Amino acid sequence: GSLIVAADPKDLKRKVWASLTKGIDKEQASSQLLDGYIEASSNLRVRDAGQVGTDIGLEQRGLNTTLRGSPQLTVWHKFNNGTEELLQLTTATLYRFVDGVDEWFYVPAVATTVFGTEAGSQTAISVTDSAGFAADDFVGITLDDGTQHQTTIATNGVVNTLLYDNQSGNFTVGQIITGGTSGATGTIATDVDDGATGTLTLTGITGTFQTNEQITDPVTGVADTNGIVAFVITIDDALPSQAANTDFVKAVDLVGAVTQPVCSVPWKPNDWIVFNNAVDEPIRYNGTLCIDMPGLSFGGTTITKCRWITAAHNQLLMFSTTEGGTAYPSRVRGCDIADGTDWDDTSGSSFYEDIPEPVGEGMRAEPFGDGVALYFDEGLIFYEYINSATALWRYRTVTQQDGLKAPMALVALPGMHMFLGHQDVYTWKGGVTFGAAGREGTLETSIPIGRSAISALLTGPTAIVDASVMQQSYMANIPALREAWLVCPNSAGVLNILFRYYLPNRSWLIRTLPGTFVNATGSKRVSGTTWGELQTAGTKWSDLVSTTWAGFTSEAAESLLCRTDSAMVAAHSALAGDDFDTAIQWSITLGDVREPPFRIHSQMIDIFAKGATITVELSEDSEASWIDLGSVTPLSTLSRLRKHANKSGTGLQIRLSGAGQTVIEGVALTYTLDTLET
Repeated sequence: GSLIVAADPKDLKRKVWASLTKGIDKEQASSQLLDGYIEASSNLRVRDAGQVGTDIGLEQRGLNTTLRGSPQLTVWHKFNNGTEELLQLTTATLYRFVDGVDEWFYVPAVATTVFGTEAGSQTAISVTDSAGFAADDFVGITLDDGTQHQTTIATNGVVNTLLYDNQSGNFTVGQIITGGTSGATGTIATDVDDGATGTLTLTGITGTFQTNEQITDPVTGVADTNGIVAFVITIDDALPSQAANTDFVKAVDLVGAVTQPVCSVPWKPNDWIVFNNAVDEPIRYNGTLCIDMPGLSFGGTTITKCRWITAAHNQLLMFSTTEGGTAYPSRVRGCDIADGTDWDDTSGSSFYEDIPEPVGEGMRAEPFGDGVALYFDEGLIFYEYINSATALWRYRTVTQQDGLKAPMALVALPGMHMFLGHQDVYTWKGGVTFGAAGREGTLETSIPIGRSAISALLTGPTAIVDASVMQQSYMANIPALREAWLVCPNSAGVLNILFRYYLPNRSWLIRTLPGTFVNATGSKRVSGTTWGELQTAGTKWSDLVSTTWAGFTSEAAESLLCRTDSAMVAAHSALAGDDFDTAIQWSITLGDVREPPFRIHSQMIDIFAKGATITVELSEDSEASWIDLGSVTPLSTLSRLRKHANKSGTGLQIRLSGAGQTVIEGVALTYTLDTLET
């Protein structure tokens, strides 16, 4: 065996991690990590000034609403008149967020209003019109307190009644009555005949009947109306409080699936936002009503769904369509110029094209530069806008090097796309190949440059993800944090591993989300101090010395994530330090310190940090086991914390961990070398 003899004299040596912001690098051995890189991390993010710190927290949005279906997509949209709405697409319907009452309201597919005043406890609600409503519909009724009562229409719950008098001929059920003055029509469902007077219930009403006009049916019925049609809708759950002349809406009906990709695209020519869930027909919302995309049936063609939809050069573009029950996985369809209602390819500028290249199944279409990148599962095609006399678009093959693994696992960043391929996370900057994210060279060549720092965590024997459900992965751009997010399923198939890419440093860190999150959307500024408020009378510069401009921009923004359990929609907000009021558990593991052939003998560990208590651990055997050295408690400002450690090994590793908000700037290990004799 070996005999350890202490070196004499013992010269103190130091390993200093002056910065920890280069992130994880799993492509290098732990003992060979370059300055700034780390072995592992959990729930930390890169902060300004070369520091890492506990991630900001999550808090629920829409606390007072139980959503129908599973949340799939949250998006901010601004209409042409400047009105802005926060919208939530679920597998079952579409919602809009009403901040004042912290509720998600149904976006209307059909809308009417409460007629007059209905008191709390009522189930039979008079409305101004019942057209488009039917039994079992999901409906929302705005109450006088500003909230929305969400319920369903009872069986046989839609009743349209018309009183009559001066009857001179009996009406026949099933016949259509016509107003002599108004021309309005309706089909007789029932007739309560009291002689000269009576009550008709009607279906399929068109137009508006007038009071005291003559109505007739084509058989014998003749009478005068005694008032106008009264529309009554009976709901299953009584009103909890009064509703007077308020909105009564039918919810959008969808049959989406969490296993399918979802997307949205703003469309200014028609002032819409278009949603697509790859199951239903695409739907469009104009700020008033949300209906199926018009114009999808023409000639002998009916477009029933597509995998993705985007917009470029004044055209909406569908990718990978299903038409008349037949799937066309490489088809691109475009609407007419500036008209999302016209998809007929026999007229105008509407068109379709099937890409004949052997690049597999169409996954996603994403604008890039002067065209659209068509991502397939086995390659990339660039759809170039040429605007010639014979064609608006033409394609060219970029690469068959790799393809897009998951339709939603792509994010558009300034000057490039970042996406999840089958082997790695790549960037594409318009060249002839992909670069590994974080390893991009100065120029792209026909050979990919390097592998990303997290490649080994995505594929192969050290992967921490479930490869069988990786198609549910997704990405998001988070401008406020200068990050791109990639969320993947963990080894148990739960979508909760967040790989966060810090753009300034091209560095990767990992966050474990508290639950299953199926989508995320970019940052949005929330309520707080505005620039206008800073200019109000009485505001002095001295009042602002402790804040920064970032405090009114980046730090006042939040990103939204869709969670499948009871928390539903969560805001990733600088205003939240915890995850749903639970302290965030974090950890960071530094690289292995080795100096072969010597053993390393630790003396002390110095930590430069602030915030919550930090637990310090040391490993002598490459993370096979950890020795708890106790904890240190930082101050509220950055300070040096010291922990003595008299341990020896062929290599030494440090792990720091804690719960709550903590900021770490640097770490130093003081050690000596012990000679190794054989």
